[in-house]
Amino acid sequence: MNWLWDHAVLLAFLVALVVVLVALAVLLLRGLRLYRTVRRAAGAVSEGARALSDDVQRVADAAQGIPERQAEIAAAVEDLQHRAAALGVLTRHALAAQRILLGPLRYMGR
Repeated sequence: MNWLWDHAVLLAFLVALVVVLVALAVLLLRGLRLYRTVRRAAGAVSEGARALSDDVQRVADAAQGIPERQAEIAAAVEDLQHRAAALGVLTRHALAAQRILLGPLRYMGR
């Protein structure tokens, strides 16, 4: 028992050293677990960011194509107007031809 009292400082240092080493080991394990968790979360976030970036690029490309599509639609509407005008002319001529061809039937009593 006398040896314990004679070497109390050394024993206190050894006990403190063991406590500090255990605390460092626990801290190291927790830090490693935290690093792995952060790395997995960063991977998931980067995948989401990549998908979002792809969607933004797709929308930007579609937005750039809108003026071209508007020009195509305007050209199609103009072509449709020309065809409608031509169809109107043909319809008027067909009605006039029908009246001319059916004119003699009125005189015959039908």
